Amino acid sequence: MRIGFITNGTEQDLQFAKENGFPCVEINIHNNLAEWEARKETYKEWLERYGIEVNAMGLWGRNFISPDESERERCFDELRRHIELASFFGAKVIMVGGGYNEGQPIKEQALRACELFPPYIELAESKGLKFAFYNCHWTNHITGPEAWDIVLDKLPTVGIKFDPSHPFYDGLDYLQHARDYGHRFYHIHAKGCVKIAGKPFDDPPAGMDQIDWRSLFAILYKHNYQGDINLEPHSPTWLGERYYKGLLFSKRFLEQFIL
Repeated sequence: MRIGFITNGTEQDLQFAKENGFPCVEINIHNNLAEWEARKETYKEWLERYGIEVNAMGLWGRNFISPDESERERCFDELRRHIELASFFGAKVIMVGGGYNEGQPIKEQALRACELFPPYIELAESKGLKFAFYNCHWTNHITGPEAWDIVLDKLPTVGIKFDPSHPFYDGLDYLQHARDYGHRFYHIHAKGCVKIAGKPFDDPPAGMDQIDWRSLFAILYKHNYQGDINLEPHSPTWLGERYYKGLLFSKRFLEQFIL
């Protein structure tokens, strides 16, 4: 296991990573896919200059199972381009949501995803990429056991990008999720979270929060987890002048669990 972080895409982030012992960063694509494609040569030059790897890439917020055929085609075309970009950067894992249709049973959505994704899973794997579905709700129905039991069975080579904050905020047992499905975890996000009176309060750096990281790491070792842990700065409290300080705090905290 290695500790990396989700980058803003700046050269400064890569210089910080090199100077502070982060071997890898993660790139997440929102509505900026074309921008990343346009600057890929420059960014790869920076990666080589600082000796930093891209270990994972995420494509967020696409409704791959939309009833609108044109929307589906656009989303899958962006997924194809995302796979090519991840391969160019030498990433190990790509992460996407499964799409979401309000009011449709999860089982129906999961079966539809299993029909549509295989060509793109095969494309990713042909380029040496592992394919994972993230577990947050952003345009995604593949967030927990109800969908996992279908998708992981019908798509036996795919995995899960796991972030314990999502089940934590949903009032679910994230340790049980890790116990039962940790053998299919391909990538992990470490984002701290604090609830007060049952409601989200803030997302501080991992280690300054309420997640039981000790037990979670114990479960990961039980499953012989071979992926990385990427820190996710999330709260506005920690995205300004505290940005790098928060990353260093979480790195120091989580390193005690890296054997």
